[in-house]
Amino acid sequence: MKVLGMTGGVGSGKSTVCQVMKEEFGAAVIYTDEVARQLMANGGISHHLIVEHYGTQILDQTGEINREALARIVFSDEKERLRVNSFSHPYVKETVIKKIKELKEEGKVSYIVVETALPYEACLTEFCDEIIYVTASDEVRRQRLKASRGYSDEKITNMLKSQLSEEAFLRICTKVLDNSKGIEAIKEQLQIILK
Repeated sequence: MKVLGMTGGVGSGKSTVCQVMKEEFGAAVIYTDEVARQLMANGGISHHLIVEHYGTQILDQTGEINREALARIVFSDEKERLRVNSFSHPYVKETVIKKIKELKEEGKVSYIVVETALPYEACLTEFCDEIIYVTASDEVRRQRLKASRGYSDEKITNMLKSQLSEEAFLRICTKVLDNSKGIEAIKEQLQIILK
């Protein structure tokens, strides 16, 4: 049972490739964003650590972390960004490794895919057999982000600038999948990659 990392920049179509892996290749997909959200929810370890550090003023009326308030802190201070990451990334990794172990023990899937936009922080090289970099041209990514999320050109430009460079993705990845040409092209490339 192979463990595959799936990574790429915003708008590259990682989710689409993961969907194809599920439907066509019987994969189980672990989304690191989802794991991080669960750990940040009230009662989660990240929630506890963030509240312990920043106090209850970081919470909204329901007792959940006010993401906008946290984002303002994190984006204005690099030290705080690293601190918040330390309240999240190690626990996401721990949870992902536990989930991989459970899926392997169940033995019901051929592949386990770990999807993340942050391959270094997710420590993919520690537990993945292959790491796939999903790429698409900037033009295609821009079109997708406008259509799916309604983002402005300015917002998209800022997002693309803040992401890892292609070189950084390629340093950690073992395979590249071009997601500019539709579902059939994804399937064909995956068949080659998974051989």
